[in-house]
Amino acid sequence: VDLPFMLPIAEQDNASIKTELSKWLMVRTVEAWILLKDVSTYFSGEQERKLIEVLEGNPEVCIDRFNLNGNEKHKGKFTKKLEDKLNLPSKVINAKVEDFSILIPKNEIFRLKNIFSENEYSIPSNYIIDKDSVIVDIGGNVGAFSLYAAKWNQEAEIYSFEPNPQVFPLLKINTQNFKNIHSHFFGLGEKNEMLTLYQNPNNTGASSTSSNYVGSTTVEIEIRSAIQVLNELNIGRIDVLKIDTEGAEVPILKSLEP
Repeated sequence: VDLPFMLPIAEQDNASIKTELSKWLMVRTVEAWILLKDVSTYFSGEQERKLIEVLEGNPEVCIDRFNLNGNEKHKGKFTKKLEDKLNLPSKVINAKVEDFSILIPKNEIFRLKNIFSENEYSIPSNYIIDKDSVIVDIGGNVGAFSLYAAKWNQEAEIYSFEPNPQVFPLLKINTQNFKNIHSHFFGLGEKNEMLTLYQNPNNTGASSTSSNYVGSTTVEIEIRSAIQVLNELNIGRIDVLKIDTEGAEVPILKSLEP
């Protein structure tokens, strides 16, 4: 495996332990995998993103990281420890909506009503979503829209982008049983850059890179060129595009201009 970088652990490197190179490399690779993919410690740097891409392409290290790091017993399990680390505006509840089980902050349950009951993202009845369709969800939040879109056709490919570390772990857990939903821990924009995200103290869906709020906390997030990312993912067309990025919609659309 051609790893872009490997985290140094001097004590291990200098230890007089006899082993095979392949076994040593596997241990070190798994260590990097656990560190980078633990939902409570997401890294968003360029090198980390490249390493994750390499590891995800290597079936030998695509293992259940939660069994190895000692913090979680089951893959995708939401715990009090994780909730405390996310520091969300309100307590997380497990909402049952149709056939879905969705983890979401309690004060934001209205979003599920808007999407699933009021069908605010409905498409025309004569607009066919088939197995070859591509749906792009920019501003994925906890994954409610992506799950709603999966009802149209469970074979259609859905790409969800969410840069907020408060909610991305919920997005991953909520969509983990849907192989056609691909979640990405960065936002899309006109160019590659790091921006300050103002995390709304009352509503994660109102967090923004353009509007500050009283009581908000800040975090640096990765933004990548929308057109560059779509090209990397071999997305040649978009059948349904949903954008909800609290003021960043125009730069995203500019990036997608031919």
